[in-house]
Amino acid sequence: MRNTREMYRKALDIYYSNSNDISPLIEMGMNENSARGTLYCYKKLLNGQLHTRNVQLVLIKTLLNSLYEKNDINGLANVIRALDKKYDFRSQNYNENNITARKIVDEYRAKLLAL
Repeated sequence: MRNTREMYRKALDIYYSNSNDISPLIEMGMNENSARGTLYCYKKLLNGQLHTRNVQLVLIKTLLNSLYEKNDINGLANVIRALDKKYDFRSQNYNENNITARKIVDEYRAKLLAL
């Protein structure tokens, strides 16, 4: 089963609740390792840290949109900074372009400047 936007939203709720209880994600059909990895990814990105693993675009969109809707300027800036680091790292080390992902980040960078 492919992870869905609803799963990533639920994972974000779990992250913000400071809970490590991934059982709601597993009940929704998310693999246990994916659930743990998603929470770890949110932690890294929200702290502006480099997260080198590949991540589905739906996770990135869900996180950026959630922060934008909350007018969370600091969170949005941290995630954008972390994603810039991530895509530069993956470009240098894996020769990946991440064109679509970079466009999404640029879209939210423009929205951030407008907040």
